[in-house]
Amino acid sequence: MSKVARFPEDADRVRAFDQALKKHRSAVTDLVHQHRADWARRKVTMLERTGFPLRPFFLHRQQVDFIASSLHQAFGKLFARLAAHATDKRWLQRNIPLAPGVWDALDVKAGLKADSLRRILRPDGFLYPDKYLLTEINFGNGIIVSNTYTEGVYDFFARSPAFRALGWDVAAGIQRPFLGYTEMIRGLVRPSAGRPQVALLAHSYEWDTILGYPKRVVQQIHYARKRLKAAGIDTVLAHEADLWVDARGRARVKGVPRPVDLVLMITIGTSFMDEPHRLTSDLSHLRGAKVGDVRLAKPLVSLGFDKGTLPFFRAMKLWPRRDGKDFRVEIAPTLYPTPKHVRQLEREQDDWVLKKAFDGKDTHVGVSTAGRLWKRVLDEASRSQEYVAQRYASMPRARMPVLIDDKHLEWLDVRVELSPFIFEGRFGGALARYAPDAEGLVLSPPPEGMGLTTVFTC
Repeated sequence: MSKVARFPEDADRVRAFDQALKKHRSAVTDLVHQHRADWARRKVTMLERTGFPLRPFFLHRQQVDFIASSLHQAFGKLFARLAAHATDKRWLQRNIPLAPGVWDALDVKAGLKADSLRRILRPDGFLYPDKYLLTEINFGNGIIVSNTYTEGVYDFFARSPAFRALGWDVAAGIQRPFLGYTEMIRGLVRPSAGRPQVALLAHSYEWDTILGYPKRVVQQIHYARKRLKAAGIDTVLAHEADLWVDARGRARVKGVPRPVDLVLMITIGTSFMDEPHRLTSDLSHLRGAKVGDVRLAKPLVSLGFDKGTLPFFRAMKLWPRRDGKDFRVEIAPTLYPTPKHVRQLEREQDDWVLKKAFDGKDTHVGVSTAGRLWKRVLDEASRSQEYVAQRYASMPRARMPVLIDDKHLEWLDVRVELSPFIFEGRFGGALARYAPDAEGLVLSPPPEGMGLTTVFTC
């Protein structure tokens, strides 16, 4: 098991901010309650108790810029490698084993060449003093929810008595991913005589799943639509059955009078893998890089970039990526378990994590999983290619101020996962999830007491 490292923040900034919080604790507490009420009126539910962030993480800009550019370049090389084999579906299936029939149903070449494919990345990983360890790609992830939530977090920091007392420029230090998301959409829409209209596409099965989540999830989608409308971008929610291409080759949504100017995926889209044959029949307009005459962002080829891609990606001669000093970016060791791995993975249970490769969320951290359950999941994993085994790494530890019972300010040790938003190779802000200090944490679905904050770069 890995030794627990410290999350590498700017110690002077952290110390100064903690002192400002202590000095203005009453005003900060009052603002937390006011902020929640203000956003509730906007029909957005913020996290409560220890989940509500009182400060961002203070990171060095040079480091996050290197992470962003490194990952962007690496993904470009991955896509180029796959594009060279785009018509060899057996090769693709052998190296990135999606559900049967999926690679055959996709227009892989068109998808890999799409200019929307690398516009935005939002990986998950652990930031240590000497490296960023990529643990999940999240490439097809519907990031509309996570980047919209950071708007509420930013608003709190922009009004924070601690920031005001220190005189630090919140707007300069905290990049807002939602603004980058908005500009990405502007860059992808078809030139239009009027206001662009964007179809927000979610597979109907996945929309049903969203509606079963806590209400704050769907609230974020509706709030994002309001913000986009205020920015001059109209949106319409669409399921796969609502979207069609008319006789003039224009993308349309049932019940909407005019054609749309962009189709934007807002969910992962794994439900399209359940019926791949439809991508060659009634849903053939979704198999490539465009829907009619407008872009599809992201193309469904992105289904091939998830945890199950990491073994192939890591084997490419790209890693680690070094900044010329003492910092690097690398991928956590990941493999498809086979029967020959079973004995080792049973013996070294505490050193491994089992994760679904592509479809669904089912994560088992060896150090916090009962032995009988571990053996059962491992047996299933070794007889299929539905799971990967990833070397366990302890999340880095930080000390965060929290409100206990919404009124008492305390500092707790937490573990941190960092998810940078990367727009065309540039760092565009970050989502940082933290949870009470423990080994074997799984942050999706969120554990009790999980918080979400953002990053101030200096």
